[in-house]
This record gives sequence, C-alpha cells and structure tokens, in this order.
Amino acid sequence: MKVIGLTGMPGSGKTEVRNVLEGMGWQVVRMGDFIFREVEARGLELTPENIGAVADEMRGTHGPDIWAVRTVEHIRSTDAERFLIDGVRSHDECDRFRAELGDDFTVLAVLASPQARMERILGRGREDDGDEQSFIDRDAREIRWGVGKVIADSDLSFRNEGTLEDIRRWAEEQDIFK
Repeated sequence: MKVIGLTGMPGSGKTEVRNVLEGMGWQVVRMGDFIFREVEARGLELTPENIGAVADEMRGTHGPDIWAVRTVEHIRSTDAERFLIDGVRSHDECDRFRAELGDDFTVLAVLASPQARMERILGRGREDDGDEQSFIDRDAREIRWGVGKVIADSDLSFRNEGTLEDIRRWAEEQDIFK
C-alpha cells in the first residue's frame, strides 16, 4: 500500500493536486468529509464557524488525532492500494498515520502565497469558505492545530503558483505517484 498525506494552508491548491492524482488512479479520502458528516449529524449548517467548532470540540474530546483515526479506519475498509489523504493538519495526525501505516505514509505539502490563497478562496464560492475574516480565522485555527509544522516537516512539497497544467506536469514527473 502507498499513502500520501496532503497538507497545505486553505486555498493552496490541495483540491487541484487531489484531482490530478485522482485522475492518475489514486483513491482519495478527504479528512474534512468526516468533519462535515459530524456537523450534519448534529443538525448544524456547514458554515466555517460550525466546522471549526466541531473539529476543535472533537479533538478535545476524542484526542487530537481523531480525524486520522477515522481516516485509517476508512482506508482499512477498502481494497485500494494507493490512497491520497486530503487535509492532514497536525503532527498528531501524522504520528497516527505513521504508527498505523509505517513507511507506506508520505506527506506532500502544497504551498502558495497568502494573497493567491485568499483570491482563490474568495473566488471559488464553497459554502465552507466564508469571507475574508473567515479566511483569516481559518488560517489562525489551522496554524494552531499545527499545519505549519506539518508543512515544514513534509517529505515532499510543490509550490502552486501556476496553472493546472503545471500541477499535472509536476505530478507526472514524480516517481512516488507512479
């Protein structure tokens, strides 16, 4: 089995990298989907505030690696051999993935400038994005969770300031994705 943990700040282009790798045959698991399901199970709207509050509360109640635990459970319930985990945000999550998956786990960081990220987020219109203040609050929350350290310690990184074709070309050149 091969598992790539995808990390990066909001709006860095993780979804575009995910789409390219999915097109190359990788099975995608979005950690955020587990949070969204929990928010919906509680009868709450999928707003940036509710998503952040539920994610924080679950980390406090069930441990900082709760979303990694649920992700590993999902991976083990499927037959695929190549997984891309979209949304790794903390060292606790990386530690859980490494403990459960060993050398099969690699962290890929997608990098982009704050200005490019904000422009992307404000332009894409997803219900969980919100406005400029939501962007600032979300960055602060994810940094508090430890995403900055995960990015800094990643095994592989890609600077996403170009086009979708640049992402495709880069991914096709990487042996790890083959």
